[in-house]
Amino acid sequence: CMIMLKAGHLPPGELLAVASALEPEVVACTLPQAAEQRALQCARAALAEHPDFTTVARHVRNGMSSGCGGAWDVVAGVDVHLGHSTGEALLEVKFGDVQLRVLRAQGGPEPHAGILARASVGEVDIEETTMPPAMQERALIDARAALARATNFDQVAAALQESFEEAYGGVWNCVVATEMDLAFRLQHTGPTYLHAIFGSMAMVLYKTSEMSQADILAVAKSAEDEILCSSVPPPVEECALAGARVALAAHREFAGVAEAVMGSLVHAVGGVWRCVVGMDVHFGCWVRYADEAYLEVRF
Repeated sequence: CMIMLKAGHLPPGELLAVASALEPEVVACTLPQAAEQRALQCARAALAEHPDFTTVARHVRNGMSSGCGGAWDVVAGVDVHLGHSTGEALLEVKFGDVQLRVLRAQGGPEPHAGILARASVGEVDIEETTMPPAMQERALIDARAALARATNFDQVAAALQESFEEAYGGVWNCVVATEMDLAFRLQHTGPTYLHAIFGSMAMVLYKTSEMSQADILAVAKSAEDEILCSSVPPPVEECALAGARVALAAHREFAGVAEAVMGSLVHAVGGVWRCVVGMDVHFGCWVRYADEAYLEVRF
């Protein structure tokens, strides 16, 4: 005997499209406010961008790991019944019929908040610097202030970059991470390089150009593109270059360009993409990527 029936719900793609326009209903939450806001922001973006529950869950998981640190488990679906939920880091939320459960994974990497809290009051070691004393002192003061306010590494890096571009002009870059056991080569201009260790957190701050990011992008948007390396099929390459042209004309910062290009590829091609935008980017790196999915271009 075989019984076949159709469930009353819409197909996943239609359900997600409807859910993306609805206000969230938080069923349970033990996350800090910043993490809750991050989760809801990631959920909204994922619902709008992806056609199935698996990629929605992956998008939210990756967004929480990059924005809050640590490892996260995410379940997305309809009628998600997982029993009584406990824990110090949990969010259960509904967007209409679509439900998401976000939970910090047990045994994952330490959250950014804990690392930043210790770094803000711990000793600092200067690994290498070419900065004059006054500039170095300002960098450490600004770093301490950013560490005390921030909830993730991205906020620390953004605060340092903004502070130094406002104070000294030009284009500054800041890298914040827990492990700096990397082979990297960074080109900087003048005595503007600092590599400092705050407990288990490392920070690299350096200046790459006397021109502002907005000035560089204004020049780049009208320049010819030069493909340095590509393994993507021609239609994807054309899509990436078209998205880059639009992003160069629309944004005044490298981060905005990178986000726009990445978003255009996710929307047009699907999958998970990464984009790095910078000036005079010279570094040794080893990255994993899917077949026929790498493009390096200069404007």
